[in-house]
This record gives sequence, structure tokens and C-alpha cells, in this order.
Amino acid sequence: MNECFDELKEVLESCKDYGYYLAALCPFHDDAKPSLFIYEDTYKCVACGTWGYTSELLKRLGKTRVKYKQEDEHETVNPFSRWLRTQSLYDVCKSAWNTINYYSALGNYITRDRGISENFRRSLGLGYKDDWYTIPLFSREQKLVGCVARAIPTSQSRYKYTQPHGQNPNLLYAPNWRLYDRAKIVFLTYGIFDAITLAINGVMAFSSISGKLTNPIGLVDIRKRIVIIPDLGEEKEANILASKLGWRGNVARISYPDGTKDLNDIWMKNKSLFQEVLNELVRQ
Repeated sequence: MNECFDELKEVLESCKDYGYYLAALCPFHDDAKPSLFIYEDTYKCVACGTWGYTSELLKRLGKTRVKYKQEDEHETVNPFSRWLRTQSLYDVCKSAWNTINYYSALGNYITRDRGISENFRRSLGLGYKDDWYTIPLFSREQKLVGCVARAIPTSQSRYKYTQPHGQNPNLLYAPNWRLYDRAKIVFLTYGIFDAITLAINGVMAFSSISGKLTNPIGLVDIRKRIVIIPDLGEEKEANILASKLGWRGNVARISYPDGTKDLNDIWMKNKSLFQEVLNELVRQ
């Protein structure tokens, strides 16, 4: 249960606890019956439409949050430590997916800032939970094998990405495994949203969940030519990885336009330019 729930029950009128959510009179308008619904991640009033993050509701109400205990630093850095205490990984991903689908505005960073359509975002299973975007990892058999969480842009977290403690760091994120069998070459990016950008354009792509620290062990089952697409400034690491992959390893040569550092940046800057870059990548 969200740690704010006990405190919120003390300050909201006619507040009832239904286990995984609260219902109360909305303090932001003259409410006659409970119309404010508070979930683990977000709250919303079905009458006046106000909504926001549950973690910020006490502050909006002008209340100071009481700390019942000092949070463990690891739990603060890695949300999976909290989530997996009461839920399975599948349930974490499912609840996060349900949240972002119900409150579509929470997905603006993905749809508006990253250029991924809502339908495509839904098909990937991307979700939202406690100010983190959840990105499930699936095997070729479409079995859930892991998950990565990406901090929202305004997060104070020291880390942009995190994953469950003990998860295999050599897992690959593939937006669309169905493209693999007919692909003559596959692309490896150092960013998840770069791989998604390629998949949107019908190209088979993986992303390492370890960024430029990718271990070739994670690519042992990929028996095709692998073209590595490093972000700007990560060419050295890409060349080292390619040398370890033997005949499979190649590094793409991209002249990143001003103001861009990865494929998704180009995609957002100029779709026609991105298509030119993609055509050149396929020819390399």
C-alpha cells in the first residue's frame, strides 16, 4: 500500500480505504459525495477533473508529510525493491500499464517528447508507476523475462534507468521480435527509445539494458550481422564490442546533426532526415 495513504486518510473528508485505492470528498470543489479516487501512483476527481501524482497530494493540500521511518537508500534509488515486496513482476508491469492507459496524460513524455504513438506504446506494454516508466522485457516466445524502469524527466533520482535487483544485466530489449526471422541484419542501440524508434519504422532492433557497457554474452544467440548504433560520444565502446563479436559485429557511422545525440533525437528533429539516416544505415 502507498505510504501516503495513512496520512491522507487523516486529512480527507469521508475517506474510505478500499485496499488498493482511497475514495474521498474532493477538497478542490464543493463535493456532495466522494468523487476523488486516489491510487498508488495518481489521483483523479471524476467530478471536477483535477488529477496529479499521489506523492504530491499532501503538499497540494498544504500538509507536511510525516516520515514514519527512514527509507532505505536502496529502496529510494530502486523502486523495484518496494514494488516486488508485495507484487510479482508481472503484476507490477500490468498495474503500471493499466495506470498509464487510464491516465493517458501520464504518457506524454513517451508520445509527445519521444514520438511514439499511444497505440504503439500500448502494444509495447509500457507503463507508469511512482514517477517511473516501466518497460517490460519479453523473450522471443513473448514471455516476460524482466523489466526496466526509466525515471520521469523531472525525477530527482540519481539514476535514469534501473532494474530489479538480481536481474540478468545481459538481457536485451526487443520492441518487435516478429521482425527478427526475416531480417538479414539487426541493429543494436544503447538506448531503449532508439530501438523503439527503429521498430516503428519496421527495422529489427535490440537495445542493451546496460547501455555502452553491453556484454557480448548477451548477444550469443543472435546469429546475424549486428550493426551497433552508438550514441554520440560512445563510438569507442561500440568498436570494442564489435571487435568481440567477430564476423557479426559492425559499427554504424552516423554524423549526428547539431542538437542531436541519438536516433530518437533525429526522429524528433526531422522525420525526413531520419529516413535518410535510416536508408544509409541499411546500406552500410
